[in-house]
Amino acid sequence: FFYVHLAVLTSSGPGDAYHTAKFQMQLLNNPMRQSSFDVHFGDEIQFRHRDTGVYMESSTDRYPLRYADQRVSSQGQQVTGAKKRSDNAYWRIKPAQASDEFAQFMVRKQAGEAIPAEETDRWAVHNLDFVQLEHVNTGMNLRTHDVASPMTATNMEITTLALNDTAKEADTVWQIKIDHAKTNATRLQTSASFMRIVSQKHGVAVWTHSKALPDWGHKHQEINGNKKPEDKSTLWTVPRIRGRSASAEELDAMAKKIVKMGFLAKFAELQGLMFRHNNALTTVHPFQSTPLTWPFMVRGISFWTDKDSRRQIYLMGNPVGWWISDVALLMYGVTMVMIALLTRRNVEVVDGIVQRHMLRSTGFIVAAWVLHYAP
Repeated sequence: FFYVHLAVLTSSGPGDAYHTAKFQMQLLNNPMRQSSFDVHFGDEIQFRHRDTGVYMESSTDRYPLRYADQRVSSQGQQVTGAKKRSDNAYWRIKPAQASDEFAQFMVRKQAGEAIPAEETDRWAVHNLDFVQLEHVNTGMNLRTHDVASPMTATNMEITTLALNDTAKEADTVWQIKIDHAKTNATRLQTSASFMRIVSQKHGVAVWTHSKALPDWGHKHQEINGNKKPEDKSTLWTVPRIRGRSASAEELDAMAKKIVKMGFLAKFAELQGLMFRHNNALTTVHPFQSTPLTWPFMVRGISFWTDKDSRRQIYLMGNPVGWWISDVALLMYGVTMVMIALLTRRNVEVVDGIVQRHMLRSTGFIVAAWVLHYAP
């Protein structure tokens, strides 16, 4: 069934982000397959959170002086996670160490000069590079400091800092850590790279969660500095570079570079994803069911819900087939136990050939059922 599933469902969909970049590259119309470019210093880029899909953005809005629990904030510029893409989500990526060479490169780039690819290539962003992230619309550098974040008091506030505030500049230096990169020669690419943005000074990673901020935060998601930087939920991707799109020749070249994944590799990844995802489901909800109730189909599964349109997909098996199989399994188990007990007393109630069929053929079906249920 998995082979058929992978053979038929070959297009991109809303669940792509759960998979590795290599898996996503196999899917038709996937952004990674269509527009995977190297990111260069000086590019204006967006950051999208892998797990929740929000874009990191900022504006001139400030954190309130006091939060609901009476904690005091820095009243710095807000940095939040927005579900919709906007101009507020663009950040200019710059080397942490300023240089005249880069300044001259930026002057030529912003003037619209055609810069040779070889020269641009020198400014590619690599794994473990130290960077600064300048918010394009407000001209402020991304910053974290030793102030508690609005909703997660154990984490650090993410805000911004004026470009000319050199006294606190260390708070604005970040390291790009590309997930699964084996060397620092690995380049940061749009869509294809998952990365962590880690503060050089404080060691926290830029992170967000699904709980919305109050009205002062426009119901966006809180973005803060997670003190567990290696957590899997701290991964981000660069979905686009402003003004960059693929030509027909580039799309063709990208398609040729895709490394094919075999069925077993895809199967192993899917099994691992399902195990980790289901193992992380700890919240109680009205539609939950325990493993002991599954064979008896006490309740189905709320597979998909859309609150806005009040639509739902509810899964349940065929009661006739489900309960007949339960009875058959019980009868098979009782029969095999009885045959084993009678055989120990030298009483043969079933022909040897029939016994072998029951052990091998029927036993194979029972084993398949157990393998579907037990994991």
